[in-house]
Amino acid sequence: MDIKGKKVLVVDDDKFFISLISKKLTDGGLEVSYAYEGQAALKGLEDNKPDVIILDIMLPDMDGYEILKKIKDNPATNPIPVVFLSNLGSRDDIVKGRQLGAHTFLIKATVTMEEVLKEVSKIIMSKSV
Repeated sequence: MDIKGKKVLVVDDDKFFISLISKKLTDGGLEVSYAYEGQAALKGLEDNKPDVIILDIMLPDMDGYEILKKIKDNPATNPIPVVFLSNLGSRDDIVKGRQLGAHTFLIKATVTMEEVLKEVSKIIMSKSV
């Protein structure tokens, strides 16, 4: 199974970070869409389902936990794996993310773009089995 053409939605308010991660993911063969805030991310999610969502916690209109809860409460979007990628990384943050249904929790300061690509690829490959 190949990851080429699989879709990833990146939700982060840092435009420079989105450009970095988008380049790495598209170079890896993925189709990347992005949103800078929660409402934009949730809008159209049912119609244009990504294979994976990469989600920051700190966003301008609602936090990533609230977005994750809305994704997991909706039967149409519940199966989409969500990867938290944030500068927040306390034990409480990670536990809360897991309890709400996050697949993985990565901390921006300690992960490379290559590691993010590998994690997303691993998730997509495991969904396809």
